[in-house]
Amino acid sequence: MNSPIIYFKRLVLCCCLFASSCDLSAQGETNRDLSLQDLTGDSLSHEAESFGQDVPFGHTYTQNSSSISKIKRPLLALKTNLLCNITLMPNIEVEIPIRKHWSLNGELMFPWWLFCGDKYCLQILMGGLEGRYRPGNRQQHDVLIGHFFGLYAGGGKYDLQWDRNGYQGEFFIAAGISYGYTHKITRNLRLEYNIGIGVLRTDYSHYHARDNYRTLLWQKNGRYTWLGPTKAKISLVWLLNRKVIIRKGGER
Repeated sequence: MNSPIIYFKRLVLCCCLFASSCDLSAQGETNRDLSLQDLTGDSLSHEAESFGQDVPFGHTYTQNSSSISKIKRPLLALKTNLLCNITLMPNIEVEIPIRKHWSLNGELMFPWWLFCGDKYCLQILMGGLEGRYRPGNRQQHDVLIGHFFGLYAGGGKYDLQWDRNGYQGEFFIAAGISYGYTHKITRNLRLEYNIGIGVLRTDYSHYHARDNYRTLLWQKNGRYTWLGPTKAKISLVWLLNRKVIIRKGGER
């Protein structure tokens, strides 16, 4: 019959073996958790670097899709007036958004044609600037879209001849107010409608062509002032976008 001392030794040995197995199991779980944390930290740190953010030492970065997102916003818009293009008057416009409601639009028109051996002349060099305001909640609308009101001014010079009679001169638009509307066609293409009323003033010289349209005989000089519509546009708009990062509570 075994003594109680032998039973006691066996019990102590079993307890030591059980404690050792539990300790090895706990250590294995800890190592696995550390490995997962390292992998997660590396991946999240890579995502943070892709967003251009620094990860503090000893910390991990967590991306929250509800608080950070990438979107595209217009850097500028390139446009051309289709009505002028139909009448062989090439033109180009550039509109730059300023904050949420305002934008600045610049235009240039430059037809410089002679037809049928100088019998017809269409030469216009014109430039202008327009400040635009778009009302409404811009948080719920895209930039450079919807209704707008504008204040514009411009000027240029011209040479217009039909058969033997023509006019040369310079003109300027002292002030004008405009209204327009822009709607979306595709992601980067839009269509804009615009009409303006202002005061146009020009100093002109009337001439008569002779000697096979090579000699111009000046007839008279004059000045003319016009109050009414000074522009009408149906413009094709192409957006050039930039990527921005939107955070909860601000924009980067």
